[in-house]
Amino acid sequence: MLKKIICVLTAALLAFVLPANMSASTKDADLDSALNVSGGELAFVTEGSYPWAAVTSDEEGHEAFGKCGNSGVASSTSVMSLTVTVGEDAGLSFDYQAFGESSNYGSVFDHCVFKIDGVSRFDKGSEYDAGWQTFTANLTAGQHTLEWSYTKDGSVNGQGDYFAVDNVSIGEVIPEPTPEPTPEPTPAPEPPTDEELDNALNAEGGSIHFINDETYPWTGSMQRAATPVWKAPPPPSARKSRSRTRA
Repeated sequence: MLKKIICVLTAALLAFVLPANMSASTKDADLDSALNVSGGELAFVTEGSYPWAAVTSDEEGHEAFGKCGNSGVASSTSVMSLTVTVGEDAGLSFDYQAFGESSNYGSVFDHCVFKIDGVSRFDKGSEYDAGWQTFTANLTAGQHTLEWSYTKDGSVNGQGDYFAVDNVSIGEVIPEPTPEPTPEPTPAPEPPTDEELDNALNAEGGSIHFINDETYPWTGSMQRAATPVWKAPPPPSARKSRSRTRA
């Protein structure tokens, strides 16, 4: 009799407890289908009071995608995560729309955040004009937790006001982009030469090269002033002789 009572009480307790737990962390087959690429089998978990949900659209390539659940809800956060184990290094790729809120000076107020193993890989506000964008990264062998979240402040709702994700895939390692070759430095142009000015400015036999201004150039002339001839003053005796003559 006692065992029967315990079983009844346990069943009643589970009936109340399990739904509460599942509302805090749930799996959604429709959300999985919307987020995966065709044939993908990744299983996502959405948590908290504002779970992510699958939505549909008429846009080619994004007919179904995952969207945060807290659009228009001040001071709230909507979180979705994915835990994967890869046997060897692999590449991660997904599309996203970051329609949060930010200023023209780069300050972010409503945050579209993506993390790998707790490390933020981007934190974006409003990129409404960019539309769908693609993020790629490589994962090392082992277990990884990927997390997407939309966190809103307590005031303005930005244009769009949501974080959306689509076409999540894990496959081959993504090659690093090849850096652009460094262009050869352009040699500085030779300064304009003005042989006439050089000849005019240099002392006889000099070879100094002068750079002239192209807008208001100096001009050179080959006419040289006559070199003055120094003459020694007359001796004192001659000056005295002339003085006596005047007297």
